[in-house]
Amino acid sequence: MREKFNIYKILFICIISFNFLVSCTYISNSNEKTTKYIFKKISVSNLSIYDNGNETQLIKAINESVNYLSNHPKKIFLFNKQKFTSNKLKISLINLKYLIKQKHSISIKDLTKYFNIYTLSKKETIWDYIIDLIFHKNENKNKVLITGYFEPELIASYKKDKEFSYPIYERPSDLIQVYLPLFDKSLPHETIWGRVYKGQLIPYFTRKEIEERIKNGNINAKPIAWLRSPIDLLVLQIQGSAILDINGTKRFIHYAASNGRPYISIGMILLNKGILPYSKLSWQDIEKWAKKNPKRFSEILEKNPRYIFFKWEDRGPLGSIGLPLIPMRTIAMDQSIYPPILITLIVFKKGLKNFNLITLNFDQGAAIKGFKRIDLYCGEGKKAETLAGSLRAYGKIYFLIPK
Repeated sequence: MREKFNIYKILFICIISFNFLVSCTYISNSNEKTTKYIFKKISVSNLSIYDNGNETQLIKAINESVNYLSNHPKKIFLFNKQKFTSNKLKISLINLKYLIKQKHSISIKDLTKYFNIYTLSKKETIWDYIIDLIFHKNENKNKVLITGYFEPELIASYKKDKEFSYPIYERPSDLIQVYLPLFDKSLPHETIWGRVYKGQLIPYFTRKEIEERIKNGNINAKPIAWLRSPIDLLVLQIQGSAILDINGTKRFIHYAASNGRPYISIGMILLNKGILPYSKLSWQDIEKWAKKNPKRFSEILEKNPRYIFFKWEDRGPLGSIGLPLIPMRTIAMDQSIYPPILITLIVFKKGLKNFNLITLNFDQGAAIKGFKRIDLYCGEGKKAETLAGSLRAYGKIYFLIPK
């Protein structure tokens, strides 16, 4: 009996090994660009999830979205190879607002009246299932990483002096923006940034090169304000907007352009160099380390080649589509995958508190790339800074697609 069992065991291992080899061969020989994730339509009859965010803020985000869609009536949105019109999305948002006023506490089941519910799911082979079953690995495979951002308030000056010596620059005159599909519709819907050199478009200068050009007075841009420290400048460039307090007068400043270089997380650099452990990668911990090690911080900062330029705004903060960000109700996503105004329900836990939030995609960020990344706008002020700086949670995402 034991011998028979061992034969079955050997056969089982051989079959699994064969499947693994076949799948590896397919992957290595396939030239087709495929994704590891799919959007799966689901039934929510067994889910008991109620939105527990601020109702007023949600209605404000919906109203901003409806106004935007009214001004862009011909816009087409694409999700999971499905196209839906601006008008269809607008009607679904109006229905959602009606549902909020009618129900107040909305459940995911209530949402099925006007929406089909999708979630994110990882494509898996038989081998992936067996590995997960045996080793309990990849427990976050169908979850998204949720981080937070906020609008800082920074003391600034219009003039350079001993206290304020770190410039905020406007967009340089030699920085060129290129939207690829304008030249070829088959190209990705992406924008690249560069400069013209000897009749050719080449990448724009890196952060290190820009800072060297600033020192030499050789940059084709003017400073619009000055900050007190490189840490303040980094906060501004990471968050993408701020309220500047200049002699008691508060003004909004907002992202105008980037140098188009890749973003490299300062936290990841500090982690990889063994300077800070994973448990100390909150913004508050990074800021403490930077203040104690200003010279080394400047050297680390050069490792991130991305540089951001700014402009004044009459209101703020604004997302990438020009709409004001609403605390705990608007998010940044990778807009090469997810369309703007995409309605989502994000579910995650921070400490002992459960967050179930209906949110809208108003923004994007250099570090927010891929299917599994969401940046939640937390608001302005110290409370928002504390939440955003410490928020790093894996949660579920549900996509609300108009019926």
